[in-house]
Amino acid sequence: MRVPGSFLNRPDPLQAIWAWVCFSGTSGAIYGSFGVTSVTRNATGDYTLTFEQALAATPYTVMGLGRNDDAATVGYPAMKGATLQTTTSCTMTTHNGAGTVADNKVVTLMIQGTV
Repeated sequence: MRVPGSFLNRPDPLQAIWAWVCFSGTSGAIYGSFGVTSVTRNATGDYTLTFEQALAATPYTVMGLGRNDDAATVGYPAMKGATLQTTTSCTMTTHNGAGTVADNKVVTLMIQGTV
């Protein structure tokens, strides 16, 4: 993404937050996002994110948090595998506190890579 007069117009590759998304872990419905056009719920706790624009290369970083309403239940997202990371999408899973793949009520992710 090039924006005239901004730091995004630098001649060297810029490592930046490329996209972010907050979505329902039970349906994949997006609550808010930037740079993510869709979230597909493939199965319980398994999601594919599609980016609005392609990143320059792989690999890139996906950081996030999972939330459940039950205070005793901790959730967290994780990459499903490096082979499922392309410049236009990535597939990831969410887990419960025991490490089992499970839906988190709300999932928030940031994608950082070379633009």
